[in-house]
Amino acid sequence: MSSDVTSQGGSDELTVERGATVPADPAISIVVMSIDSNPFSGEAIDSLLAQKSPAEIILVNTGKDTLRNFLGERLAKIVLIESRQKRLPGGTRNLGLLQAHAPVIAFLAADGLAVPGWIAARLAAHAEGAEAVASALLPAPDASGSVSAASLAMFAFLHSRRWPGAAPEHAPRYGASYLRSTLDRIGPFREDLRIGEDTEMNGRLAAPPVWCREVLTLQRYPATAAEVWHDAAERAHLNFEWNRERRRPPLLRAIWRVPSGMRNAAAYFMNADRQTRAALLRAAPLIVWIALASAFGAVRAALRR
Repeated sequence: MSSDVTSQGGSDELTVERGATVPADPAISIVVMSIDSNPFSGEAIDSLLAQKSPAEIILVNTGKDTLRNFLGERLAKIVLIESRQKRLPGGTRNLGLLQAHAPVIAFLAADGLAVPGWIAARLAAHAEGAEAVASALLPAPDASGSVSAASLAMFAFLHSRRWPGAAPEHAPRYGASYLRSTLDRIGPFREDLRIGEDTEMNGRLAAPPVWCREVLTLQRYPATAAEVWHDAAERAHLNFEWNRERRRPPLLRAIWRVPSGMRNAAAYFMNADRQTRAALLRAAPLIVWIALASAFGAVRAALRR
């Protein structure tokens, strides 16, 4: 059973429910971020509960529907925060921070999975003095245990610089966890940004997050060509808006991500193992498809402006 239920009236209808077996003195708090009752939330939580290191797991779900009836026995082991008011990513993170009690705070998207050792490697890096620890990334397999060509293409184009074999000096510092004392000093995440709230946060740090390849997250990506097109175009649109608000040449910046993504995919191919190279060759048409969708999304965003 779960206990300690609180609520806030009004249109927000924010509820907080702390499970009876949530660790009382955790070394790490992990905020799992869900929008509109993401159906993969349970699997994300399971990947954290399976870790050898105990954690205070805080699931924040904002928007429509509820995950409460879906979580089953997990409810006793987590803190569940739900709000009918949909939050942008920074707002979701901050709701979790309000309920976090550990000296280290980490975040996991509801459609992500933490591989074994995800918690232990983070804590070890923080124990060595890191204020923030960034993670490596790979595409998650589907129900059959394989990674679809569409998912691999999206990963190669968007995030292949974060694969575990990447050179640390070139790896983007995302998927970060933070010392609570650092967050108390530099303040919460910005809640008005649709993307880039972690980029903005990391810009306030005294030094960039330490990149730790042993902290590996598996990320779900679109699995069909139609889903890939929609997702890539939407990402380009958001990137255009991000750059526009910072008074950069927004269309040029957004378009620049197209050749940049192709170069990243090519570099990933050159450094990957033989099996991954063969899969990337099969996914090559979809990588080009993603590049076209990204250019389309950026131009469409500019024309709307």
